[in-house]
Amino acid sequence: MNVRYDGGHKNSRLLNRMEKIFDYFPFCPEVGSGMSTPRPAIRLIKDEAGEVRLVESKNPEQDYTEQMLAYSEKTVEKMQDKVDGYVLMAKSPSCGMDRIKLYTKAGQPTADKSSGLYAKALMEQNPLLPIEEEGRLNDPVLRENFIARVYIFHEWKAFAQQPKSVSALQAFHQRLKYKVMSHSPASLTELGRMVSNPDKNDLEAVYNSYIHLLMETIKKPAGKTNILNALQHVYGYFKKVIDEDEKRYLLEMLEDYKNGYVPLIMLRRALTHLAEKHQNEYILSQNLIKRYPKHLNLYRDL
Repeated sequence: MNVRYDGGHKNSRLLNRMEKIFDYFPFCPEVGSGMSTPRPAIRLIKDEAGEVRLVESKNPEQDYTEQMLAYSEKTVEKMQDKVDGYVLMAKSPSCGMDRIKLYTKAGQPTADKSSGLYAKALMEQNPLLPIEEEGRLNDPVLRENFIARVYIFHEWKAFAQQPKSVSALQAFHQRLKYKVMSHSPASLTELGRMVSNPDKNDLEAVYNSYIHLLMETIKKPAGKTNILNALQHVYGYFKKVIDEDEKRYLLEMLEDYKNGYVPLIMLRRALTHLAEKHQNEYILSQNLIKRYPKHLNLYRDL
């Protein structure tokens, strides 16, 4: 949409490709808060009191800070219920996730960086919401991690609408066991403790604690060492039922992944094939080997 300050757009071929899977709700907080298109360029300044202000680049007396903050306050509180993920635009003084330049009122750049005003409110009021910048999604690791978080958050919201019970939470957790392990074995232990013996009189608090730790754990992409550890645990379900050739093949593939010779998708496919062959529904239910739509091309460079 042509909502940039210069009347242009920020069309993304990557997001266009993802449109087959996700429904988009596009809008511009600058236009939404009342600015025209086209409009004078804006920037963030740090004033004499140390506060971050949103002003016109060539006329810092024209201040949009309160206007943007008011719009953000009434808008972003609805986001967690309406959407499963949010893609922000880099370098924007309203929508930039971080590393946004700060200037003095006189127009001199400072050493400090900030988030865009709208983006900051969005992140503060929606700590569970998966959020990423459009440009960073060109990194295949960040892209896969973001999409995985969107799927998990979507599944959680549907799950949380159902009657709360200990058994339901334990079943939800079991499907994420190896996904969480691939990010943090310590968090897996803590989440396991939460669901193994929860306070049945306050399941609302247990659910809330669980999802906050889960989303915080998977926010950072998993490291190869932890991924390999989780996949080796999955392999353990098959080593007594597969023949020596299959065992040798999988062990070699695990070693090749460790050394960077094969991508993660190959291991996922091999383990999925084994789970299907041996009808292991527990492994097939695991988020770690979840097969996302192929045309997203998530794993090309992993």
